[in-house]
Amino acid sequence: MPIPDSTAVHRAVEAVYRRPEYNPEPPESVWDRLMEPIANAWEWLINRLGISDGLRFTAPYVFLLILALLSIAALAILGFLVWSAVRTTRPDRPGAGSATGGRVRLTRPRSVDEWDDEARRLAAEGRLREASVALYHALLLRLEQRGALRYDPSKTPGDYRREVRGQADAARTLTGFLRRFEPIVFGGRAVDAQSYEALRQAARPEGARG
Repeated sequence: MPIPDSTAVHRAVEAVYRRPEYNPEPPESVWDRLMEPIANAWEWLINRLGISDGLRFTAPYVFLLILALLSIAALAILGFLVWSAVRTTRPDRPGAGSATGGRVRLTRPRSVDEWDDEARRLAAEGRLREASVALYHALLLRLEQRGALRYDPSKTPGDYRREVRGQADAARTLTGFLRRFEPIVFGGRAVDAQSYEALRQAARPEGARG
């Protein structure tokens, strides 16, 4: 049997070292795991927008410009959502109350009277949507005083509806108020002085009008 020359030996060694067991894949890094869902999301978005993947090769600068604009838009939306969440949950945000006229600032009204005062102040400032929320809390506390429900800021309007079910007067009052309140606060319906006054009247149960 002839002895192979050096070229044949070299090729044989290269073939051996090309086998999978001699070329293990590098372990996936934390960065790779973080970037994979982001890359998949970008690919999904590009496909949904009908942007051809071949654009990155035929017009790479246009492709990069589109990605940059999409990135800016995504960051702007994320920033707006964070800002909105912080603004709505911060109790001492500007305009939440004042100390003018010797009045104590009410950042977190607790009683019916405090919520009513808050509603009047917000309505006078033209902030009718926020005033509507104050009326909502005042109504719930009135119903609690009558033993119709147990007030808890974490409850939803649906929770209160279920709680007063079977109590005709309380259910009628709450349902009548929520019918006007929910489209304004949750549905984005415009609120003017007339619709706010109707809501204010609805927030006072029978026997407590005025």
